[in-house]
Formats: sequence, structure tokens, C-alpha cells
Amino acid sequence: MKKRAIILTSIILALVAGAYFITEYIKNAGAKTFAQWVPTQAAIVFKPGTCENCLKEFTESNWLQLATQATRIAINENIQQEFNTLFTRAELVSVHLKDQSGFDAIAYLPAEALQSFTTQLVKTAKAKSIKVRQQNRLLSGLTIQEIVLDKITFSYIIQNNLAAASTSALLIEDVVRQLNEKEKSILQRNTNLSAIPTIKNDMGDVWIDQAKVMQILHVLIEKDNTTPLITGSISQLDVKQEQDALVASGFTLADTTNKTDWLNYFQSQNPVSFSAKAYISNRSLAVWHIGITNPEVYGKHVWSALPKASKDSIQHLFKWNEAEIASLYATTDKEWTRMKLETSSGNYQDIFLIAMGKEDALYPALLKIANNPAADSVYFETYADVNIHQIDNGYLPSLFFPVQKEINQTYFTRLGNVVAFSSNNQALKIWIDDFNEENTWGKTVEINNYLESVLLESNLSFFVDGPRAVQYLKRKLKPSWKQFVDKRKTVNQIGMLAFQYSNLNNQFYTNYRLQWGNTKKVAAVKNDVSITLPAGIAHVCLPVKNHTDKSIEILLQDSTKTLRLLNLQGKELWNVPLNNILLPDAYQVDYLSNGKLQYLLHDGTQLYVIDRLGNAVTGFPKTLPAKTDGLQVIDYDKSRKYRWLTQAQNGTVYMLSKEGEPLEGWNPKKLTAPAMPMPEHVRLAGKDYVVALQKNQQLVLFTRRGEAVKGFPFDLKGRVSGQWFAKNANQQEPAHFVIVLLDGYKVKVDANGKELMRETLVKEESNSMFALVKSEQQSDYVVVRQDNRKTVLLNQEGKTLVTNEFIGLNNVEVKYYDFGNNKLYFTIHDKTQQLAYVYNANGEMLHQQPYDATQLKLFQDGKEVKLLVAASNYMQVIKLN
Repeated sequence: MKKRAIILTSIILALVAGAYFITEYIKNAGAKTFAQWVPTQAAIVFKPGTCENCLKEFTESNWLQLATQATRIAINENIQQEFNTLFTRAELVSVHLKDQSGFDAIAYLPAEALQSFTTQLVKTAKAKSIKVRQQNRLLSGLTIQEIVLDKITFSYIIQNNLAAASTSALLIEDVVRQLNEKEKSILQRNTNLSAIPTIKNDMGDVWIDQAKVMQILHVLIEKDNTTPLITGSISQLDVKQEQDALVASGFTLADTTNKTDWLNYFQSQNPVSFSAKAYISNRSLAVWHIGITNPEVYGKHVWSALPKASKDSIQHLFKWNEAEIASLYATTDKEWTRMKLETSSGNYQDIFLIAMGKEDALYPALLKIANNPAADSVYFETYADVNIHQIDNGYLPSLFFPVQKEINQTYFTRLGNVVAFSSNNQALKIWIDDFNEENTWGKTVEINNYLESVLLESNLSFFVDGPRAVQYLKRKLKPSWKQFVDKRKTVNQIGMLAFQYSNLNNQFYTNYRLQWGNTKKVAAVKNDVSITLPAGIAHVCLPVKNHTDKSIEILLQDSTKTLRLLNLQGKELWNVPLNNILLPDAYQVDYLSNGKLQYLLHDGTQLYVIDRLGNAVTGFPKTLPAKTDGLQVIDYDKSRKYRWLTQAQNGTVYMLSKEGEPLEGWNPKKLTAPAMPMPEHVRLAGKDYVVALQKNQQLVLFTRRGEAVKGFPFDLKGRVSGQWFAKNANQQEPAHFVIVLLDGYKVKVDANGKELMRETLVKEESNSMFALVKSEQQSDYVVVRQDNRKTVLLNQEGKTLVTNEFIGLNNVEVKYYDFGNNKLYFTIHDKTQQLAYVYNANGEMLHQQPYDATQLKLFQDGKEVKLLVAASNYMQVIKLN
């Protein structure tokens, strides 16, 4: 409330100080000023500030360089800089949708300044051997002058010592028509915006036609059929440059004649603080936050905007009339939120969060529908002590969010004070994990600092994670625009963005903030620390999380059998002598179910659980039922009721309870041949399986009780190699398993033991060998192809990702890491030569020489990706981004 009082006071003062200036400006606007020149089709109009320092900030700003380059992406690079100077001389700049390929701008400046510019432009072009041709033409009694330079036509008009110029001839024609038709420009419409305060010593003022800006954004995207979500008609904002941000603030008018204008929904609402940040995952690309003090009134707006088919479906689902729907809205609380959550690299799913009031009618109503015994099937799953349900209705999210497209079905759950919806149950699980692990905006210092710099209360906020947005848009932009973005390093410096609207006397106080990231150049690879140990490193060398402060530490065992815990600065925190050398399989678990993490280790005969202080948990170590060569941890529904899956060297599989006791059905399970790799658990299409890829060319599936799944064993008819990958159902394929055979075949098998596909992979040599490697995060896979002279990594479509020309048919270990937001890394460890290589998403090797390595692991430390590489008694921790 304090911030709103400050805003209100500022407006009252501005009404007195600025009314005279703005009234005179609009009253005198005509052909003798640039206000009448701007065509009605303008999406954005910018008026630079007049102070000298502001002008310098304007001309040197990153965003101006990016914007001017974007409006003229086809201009010859030899004269690009000349056109940049044109816009720094302008008294006004307007941006327009040019055609279906993009947008362009018009510069308005004194005739004398334009003539000086054209003289210099022609001189520079001739000096750089660019052909120059000048021509004139008449339109509606006005002369349009043109300079043609290497397929670029620079057009301009001069009248009353004023000029307008553009690299788009069509836009100058629009200026001519505007001068003749005398229609009101964007600067002359909505004069009730005159109450907006105008700051003299800032970078300038900007007028925005919200609908036309959305049109521009949509033409940049390939095959985008979504309906633009309009937020207001005209905005008038002051622009200022801060040290690390561009800020625009002022007012926006809602278009009361347009029912699709979202701001109309907030006319009777007061701003609300952003408490929902506690539920927003750090994986979010974008977040829409709705703050409402009267949910029932807002809900009626949403309901009235729904198509009839949506209304009929929802009413049939609930079996309620419109009055009962309205009462449902009344039981919700003041915050409704939508976030676009990354589920795997580049793939996003929407999650809708509805805060519940004291009287929660929504969740019980949904449960009643989901548990209806008359339904064909009832989906129910417990995950991390939270229940997830399904309703076969895709209209539910549109009950709360306008212009929300229909989905196939709706999964929902309740966590804390919110009910969450999504079309994807895996997305809900990722969100639940992030909430439980405090991987949220509310727990992240960097994001909280950013949120402190924007409006603390609003009715509508749209937050964007800039780095994620850049990577997301690259996949959707038209080719010319993708090429433009790829070439501009400035784009990669964009940080968080916020677009906010707060209702104040039926006008909307507006605040936009674009944060710039760190502009300092950072080396591609930087050594953080080097650690020398008193003895050589054994099998275990594992990055682990300190559950108290979330920092990363290194757990390792040396050749003296001593287990040690070190921080990333190399300081030893403790050491514990053990009797045997541990095997590589090591995990962190919450064995005591108290939010604290312990280390699960084994040496092939005994199982250890050790807490973070180096003490054995009561009851451990425990003796394993047989000498094993591997260990898997299973936590079916994130309930921390752990199961330990082990395989003896002869292929016998044991499933043990959390306490180390053999489980019924697994006491033990004898395979016809050992599995390679170890049997693993997977949840596919809502069912739990234990999957074994046997050396005798058979794929075997068991239920969680150890029962063989009908249709298995499945004969793969070829030598198995590498791992397997489980893929959930989509519109093209049912849920299935992918296996790559050593001799070059990719096989897909569904959960009923039916072969869906057998594809022959391309060989470059007759003895090429193939293997599948799934990402450490289980989100994707690559195919490894080894030939006599090189090792190649291919994506699912067979496109080359990485080529290593130093390794032929040596024994290699390939790992694939997907940290989200296109942070993809690949490591190739040549175990024959003990050399290691690290590559990024573009297939670039991140070091000059291979690492000497016996062990190699990547891990995430906050937002940074780091490499742990060890050889003998020497270890390095290296930052990769």
C-alpha cells in the first residue's frame, strides 16, 4: 500500500506540473510538428530525451543498437552504422509492421539534419564501392526522394523544414497519406492520457499501440496461429536507463470497446502483491500473475468471454448452472497464476495455479468428478505425498485464463494453498519436486532482488526469464530472424523482463523493466580450483548437495579406502576410514525422511548409509544377500520409501526394502543372462516397470512386485549395446522403449511387447558400432557411432551433434547432460587412453587439449555448470558457463 500512495502522490504533482506542457503539445500538433506526420499504423513511437547525458545514454544503449539493427536486417553491413546514426539524430522515431517478414522504422528530423545525413551516406557508399542511384517520384502532390544503394532504397520527404526518412518506401508513402488525410496519429489519440507525468531529464517518452505490437511479434514466428492477448489500447511511458536495466513507466488505457482486452477485466480490482512466487519453479520460462481483490467479478469476465462449447463442456462436467460457477470463483483467493515450465530441454508445459480462499469449493468438486465411478477409468497417483488426479476434459484451464486453448485432458493436484492444473502429469511432478527442493523464485536471492525492483503490487504481471526466452524463440522464429538473433551477442545479455499493470482510477499504471545480464566477457572455460590429495582417487568421486546451505561438495574415496568430504575450495570437512573399496554407484537419499540428505554407498558385499557429518546411520552397514556389481535406488512415488535394486554377477536380481530385507516376488529374481547395464526402474504411462536389457538379446519387463509383464521377454534379434530409453505417449506414438543394437538398428517396443519400428542406422564403415546413451536427467537420448577413426554423437533424427576425430574403436564412456534452457553438454571419456573431452550444445570442444582423466562428471552449482575431472591424486573443478 505504501508504494501505491507514492505513485498517487506523484500523479497529483505531475497533473499540476505537466498539464500545461502536454495540453499545448497536443493542441498545436499539426503539419508543422511531427505529431501529425506519424501514420496511424504506428505500433511504437519514441521521442528521445533532450538532456545531453540522456542523449548519450540513448545512443550508447545496448537495446538501441539491437533495435536499430532489427529494423533493417537486410541492410548491407558496410553501411549499417550510417543508418544507426540517422536514428540518433531523430526527434521522433516510429516503428511499424512492414509486411509479413518483419517491421521497420521511420525517423523524423529537421530537414537540415537529414540533408547532412544523405550527403554523408552517399559519400560513404561510394567510398565502399556501393552503386548509388538517386531518383524522385510524386505521390499526392508530395515529392518522395530516394537513394538506391545495393538493393536498398532509402526514401524520404521534406516539408516545412521537417523531414521523414525510412529504408521502407511503403512507410514513407504512409506518411504522405497521413499528411493528406489528417487522421489523428497515435500521439493525438486518447488525449485523456495527458494526466501521465512527463519527466524532463530522462531518456525519452514512448507511445505504444498494444494491439499493433502484438501483430509485429506474431509475424516474426513461424506458423503461429495463437490468438494475441491484448493488454490495453495505448500506453504512454517515460523511459530511463539504469545501470543494468531499461525501465519504462507511465499509464495504459484499456480499450473498453474491445472485449478481448484483458485490462477490462481489472476495472473494479485493486493491485495485489506477488505471494505466489513461493510456488514458481526456477525452470519457468514465463509467468502470468493475476492479482484480484474480487475474484467473483473477475471470474464473471473470464466466463463471459468463453466460447459456447467451452461453457457447455464445463457446465456438463460440474453439472452446475452459471450462478453456481460464479459462486465457485468467489471461493478462490486473490492470486491466479500461469507458468510455462521447462520439462526437458526446449520443451515447455503450462501449469495453472489457483490460490484457494478459506472456503475451498474447487478442489472438492474436482475430486468428486475425478473419482466418479461411472467414468471409464479413474487415474490416481501419489507422488511425494501429493495426490495427482486426472479429468478427461481439456476446457478446465480456460475456466480461469482467457484465450486458453483446449487441451486433451487435465491433471490436477493440491499443494499448500494452491490447486494446480496441467495437461501433463510429468510437468506437475517436476513442479512438486522443485517446490519441495526450494528451487523456486521465492527462495532464489537473484530473482527476489529483481522482484524488489519492479512493482510490489499489481493486477497483471507478465514475467519472462530472458535467457530461456531467447533459446525458446530461436526455435520458433522465421529463418531470417533466427539468423539475426544468432549473430547478436547482445541478445544473450538479456536478463529478466517484467510487464506490469495496476488499476488506478480506471487507468492502469504501467511498469516495464528489461534487465541486462553480465556484459563482462567470460572465458569459455575457467579453472575454479585444483585439489591434490594424499592418495589416489578410487571409484567414488561424486558432487553432492549440502542440504543446509544448498552448496556443492565433493564426496570421494581414495586408494587408502578413506572416505572424504571436501568443499569446492578443496577444504576437507571430514574423513572416515572404511574396510573396502567402494563401487562407483553412490547416491544421496533422505533416508530418515526429515529433509536431510545422507550418502548411500556399497562395496559389493555391504550397504552403507552415512550422514553428512560422516556418521553411519543406525543399523548400517548391512550385508547384501550376494556379491553384487551394481546398485540402483528406487523411490516409486517420491515418498522416500526406498527400495534397493541389486544384481549379482551371475544375473540374479534382488529387490530389498529400505531396511535391507528381501521383498516378496524378488527373493531373488533369476535372469537368463546378466543385464547390461544394471536393471532400472521407470514409470511409463503411469505404470511402474523394472527393465532389464539382457546380454542374450532379450528385453525383460517386471512389475514392481517382480511379476513378468505379458509380452516379455522380447527378442531384440541383435547384439545389445548401451542403454535403453523410455518414451511416454504422444499424438504420434504410444508409450514405448527405444533400444539401439550394436550392429546399427534402432528398435521401438511398446509396453505390451509389440515391435513398433525397426530402423537401420546409417553406417560410414562396415564395422561401425552403435549404442544408445540417455541423458543423466532421463529426458532425451543420443546415438553413439564409433568407426575406425572417429566417434560421432547423433540426435534422435540422426543429425550429427558431436564429432571426435581422436577416438576410433577404443573403449569409451559417453555421457549426455541436459541442464535445461539449452544447456546441453556431452562428455566422451576414452578409457583406453584415459583422456576426456567435453562439448557444448553446438558440438564445440570446450578446451584446447584433452583432459587426463580417470573420472569425469558434470554438475550444476546454482546457475553455473561445472566439470569435475580427476586423475590419480589430482582433481580439478572447472566452470563451463
